[in-house]
Amino acid sequence: MSDEQDRPSDAGTRSEGGSQPSERFDGSRDANREEQNRQMANDFRQMTQADRLMDRRFNDGAKLVAALDAVINDKYGEKSDMAKNMREAAVEAVAQTMERGERIVPPQVKAIERDFEADHARATARQEEADRER
Repeated sequence: MSDEQDRPSDAGTRSEGGSQPSERFDGSRDANREEQNRQMANDFRQMTQADRLMDRRFNDGAKLVAALDAVINDKYGEKSDMAKNMREAAVEAVAQTMERGERIVPPQVKAIERDFEADHARATARQEEADRER
């Protein structure tokens, strides 16, 4: 049997359900997928934040970087050296996640705020009801 026949077909690559998107069922790696992931990560690193937000391929990663930037600026101040280092580290962390072929999940701030507000309103209503019963 030839070497070509020993390798599994592309139909055997894992999707989001697998542990690694570039890993085949037999544990071998998909070189094409890995190269695409590396190229995307390098493109992400080279682009400006505005360009990342405009490009659909990088939008989720850009949103995550923006959220991290907001937290970093809040904690360290916008112009500090530490903030600059942390922002660079945030971009690199997202790029490395892309390079590994993992899915980037953008923060869901609005949904979290709505949940928090609803929980707070319920707790306040319960407290007011308990106060009236006293």
